[in-house]
Amino acid sequence: MNLKSKTHLIKEYCNLIFFWFLAVSFFSLFRLFFVFINISDIHSSLKISEYLKAFFMGFRFDNTVISYFILLPLLSAFILIPFDKVNLVIKTRLLFQKTFVVTSVFITVITLNFYEEYEDQFNHF
Repeated sequence: MNLKSKTHLIKEYCNLIFFWFLAVSFFSLFRLFFVFINISDIHSSLKISEYLKAFFMGFRFDNTVISYFILLPLLSAFILIPFDKVNLVIKTRLLFQKTFVVTSVFITVITLNFYEEYEDQFNHF
């Protein structure tokens, strides 16, 4: 692998790490916002440790979801950049990033409305 390929590979990895950080931040802020606007539905006897456990579990779940959106761009960077297919790698990454943004915003809006209607985030509906 030549220096140019290594540079492109490092740049793509940095872009994916930045994307991971933004995605985790988005989900964490959404979770914080969700708790804040629905604080009246939460028992006041909950300890801070319970909130932290919930956020940690959410962080673990978020990482799983974000991994699905990072896996193919990561593999494409690893496989295609040595063959000088940088444009295809960039297009793949951007496609997955845009798909993530659209679906995440869509799902968060649905979650807010679903909870407002049924006062439950998960049920048989």
